[in-house]
Amino acid sequence: MDKQLIKCWLINKKPKVYSVIISCYIDKLTMLQTALFIEWLSRELDVPQSIINKSSVSSALRRYRNKTQSDDIIQLGQKSKRIKDPFDLSLPQQLKFK
Repeated sequence: MDKQLIKCWLINKKPKVYSVIISCYIDKLTMLQTALFIEWLSRELDVPQSIINKSSVSSALRRYRNKTQSDDIIQLGQKSKRIKDPFDLSLPQQLKFK
């Protein structure tokens, strides 16, 4: 995504801008802690640190992690459905009791 576009959205406080930032810079964010990432992001986009809301970055990161975890769980569930053999629920014609 274009840095100038993200910078413009950040300055204008557009909705979902932090989600866009997280999705674009997730590799850098995982390397750095949130505070260091905010400092790096302010230099990267050439904006003051005061514009970047730390709690919004943290919330967007939490949403991103929850989304990726739920996607992983869904994929695991779909794989496990494919692996399982269907259980035979049919009853035999005659039951013998002793």
